[in-house]
Amino acid sequence: MNISRPVAALEVATNANMTQAEFSRLVGQVKQLQQVSRCMAVIVSSDDPSFLAVLAQHSLKAHMLRKRNKISNLYLHLPYSSSDSQPLRLGYWSPSEGMTLTSDLPLFPDKFSVFSSAPTLVVAIELVPLHKIFWTEDLDAPGGRRLQYVGPSNDLVQYLAKGMNFTYRYVLSPDRAFGTKKADGSWTGMVGMFVREEADFGAVLFILSWSRASACDYTFVLWTGNMRVVSGLALPEIDSWAFLYPLAPMVWILILAALMAILIVMSLLYVLVPDLDSKNYEFATSTMIRILMQQSTEIIAYDWWWERVAVGVWMLTMLVLTRSYAGNLMSLLAVRHIPQPYQTLRDVLDDPAIIMIWQKSTANEQYLKSVKEGIYLEVAKLEEASRLQFHTQPQFPDSLNTLVRSGTHVLVDVEYSIRNMLAADFSRTGQCSFYLSREKFLPFYFVLLSKKTSPLIHALNKRILALTESGLFGYLMMESVPNYTQCVSLPKKVLVNTSLSLTNLWGMFVMVSVGHFSATVIFCLELLISHFWSRSD
Repeated sequence: MNISRPVAALEVATNANMTQAEFSRLVGQVKQLQQVSRCMAVIVSSDDPSFLAVLAQHSLKAHMLRKRNKISNLYLHLPYSSSDSQPLRLGYWSPSEGMTLTSDLPLFPDKFSVFSSAPTLVVAIELVPLHKIFWTEDLDAPGGRRLQYVGPSNDLVQYLAKGMNFTYRYVLSPDRAFGTKKADGSWTGMVGMFVREEADFGAVLFILSWSRASACDYTFVLWTGNMRVVSGLALPEIDSWAFLYPLAPMVWILILAALMAILIVMSLLYVLVPDLDSKNYEFATSTMIRILMQQSTEIIAYDWWWERVAVGVWMLTMLVLTRSYAGNLMSLLAVRHIPQPYQTLRDVLDDPAIIMIWQKSTANEQYLKSVKEGIYLEVAKLEEASRLQFHTQPQFPDSLNTLVRSGTHVLVDVEYSIRNMLAADFSRTGQCSFYLSREKFLPFYFVLLSKKTSPLIHALNKRILALTESGLFGYLMMESVPNYTQCVSLPKKVLVNTSLSLTNLWGMFVMVSVGHFSATVIFCLELLISHFWSRSD
């Protein structure tokens, strides 16, 4: 627009601590312009209603507004109105009547907090766990079909639509993804729709990242979370070496130490007591060792009471130890162990046979492809070794049911989404077939995204803040997931009532066989050594 007359622009940084002197100084500067102008029009633009009201009061007091016979009208252009629609007349000002409002709206309305015209907004969606997407016939919708969305995200949109007075139309991104930045600077997925201004905001929860924040505007945080690894749960296995577990290495050390202590004390007594047959000490030593090894022994009449006490205490100790070992052994043979080898991201990296699945066209994929060091660089390099795959969100249920269940793949995704998928699988099959890793990594914030510099953000934030502070959003997220906690903390051991078989006992037979073989070898060596010694004599 060409302007043939001089224009002066005054910019004021408003804040809550703006004093009366600052308002007076601003009005004074305007009056100075008025004195050197034959005809001056003042246009004030601000989104702060309190500032505009106080400025109007100071302008009247300073007689900056001169009396004229003209009537000034105030018009408002409603957002999301058609291009041929007329602005709404809010009111007028006249010298005799002052300001008179002609509509139900205030003088400076918040146009985006509650829409007066109930516009139709375009909302981007994507299929996520516990949600359904389907088409219905609708002659009023573009193409005669309307996209329907069922799930917690749809409940959130309904809450916002009712509070802000708008209708909505769901759309899908062309490549069915959340969106990542390409090498040429363009964006894919739903984020690309916001950048190209093809959608007003997204209904699904987005992970906030620096690159997305630079391309879109985002709301207050709705949810926080972490990434976790989900793996297939194998069948319970029998540990054939469980017979070694009842007695820990420290127990064996203490038993041998006790045996040595008894033998040392007895040897000292045999030395100190005169007229004592040394054969008794040799026989007592052999008896102690045979009792420990559960071998038969010959009981003789000991001459001293302390000999009988020492042997009796040692026999009682071995009896208690043997019965305790037998009871624990039977319990361990009835236990099945459920292998859960992937508890950290490092566990997955160290297994060369496992393949990781991450979500395609997300903030995490973009992070992996831009990371320069650390464990996530190792993860990114797995793509070259065909151990890293990227699947879209709609592909995840099938990937979990086939690839992850078979044990050849693990899936890495948002903890909330994984638990939703596990809950859905439990509801369908009635059993827990997967487990979550103990390690949590890559913490993130969940937000809603909109177009850059979109005025919708401030209105959405008001509703979202009330929703999160009241706890309703957390309740909505949790209660919408059936069987949410059924497969969270799975046991690593299960008790099975079955008869003992060779599968349970083969480890003990191996130990007995190795013992007999070793004894045979030692016996042969003794015969061989005895033969050579006899020849040398």
